[in-house]
Amino acid sequence: METKREHGKSRTIMRRGTTEWVFGEFLDKIADAYAGTNRHITLVLDNTRYQKCQSVAGKAKEPGIEFLYLPALPI
Repeated sequence: METKREHGKSRTIMRRGTTEWVFGEFLDKIADAYAGTNRHITLVLDNTRYQKCQSVAGKAKEPGIEFLYLPALPI
């Protein structure tokens, strides 16, 4: 996981080899960063398998993080 700051905004890039555990840690960091702000959080995701497992969905549900999946590309 790598965080970059550009134009006063930060973005985090997940690298190859990411697992549901690493993604869960990422969700925890987002939840902590926005705790108490009453802001709606939507993550745009690319349909990677680890993003759709039950443990990740459970971690996102409690702090109210919504997932928006990009459409799958035809093969």
